[in-house]
Formats: sequence, C-alpha cells, structure tokens
Amino acid sequence: MRHGKNIFKCEISFLENGNVTVKLDNSDQGIASGQFAVFYYGDVCLGGGVIKAK
Repeated sequence: MRHGKNIFKCEISFLENGNVTVKLDNSDQGIASGQFAVFYYGDVCLGGGVIKAK
C-alpha cells in the first residue's frame, strides 16, 4: 500500500462479508477512513477500495 511517497508491505485478510482487513508491517500516521487503499504487486494494480473506520 502506498501513502504519499512511502510504500508499505501489508497483510490482507478476506472476510466472509466481502470486506478485507489490512495490517501494515510498519505503522503510519495520516491514513484515515474515507481515503482509498490501493494494492500493487510490483507495477500491477491488484485492486483497491475505500478505507472504513475500524
């Protein structure tokens, strides 16, 4: 996941209701609900969605 100029490794877990949870390997300030999370494998966009509050 990228936030600004930084790229973060993360773990994505798929939930039964179709949502996902994302756990960043490192903490980051400034990620907030309403923003978009987009996931890449190298230069390939795997998908994304709107960040919801926990």
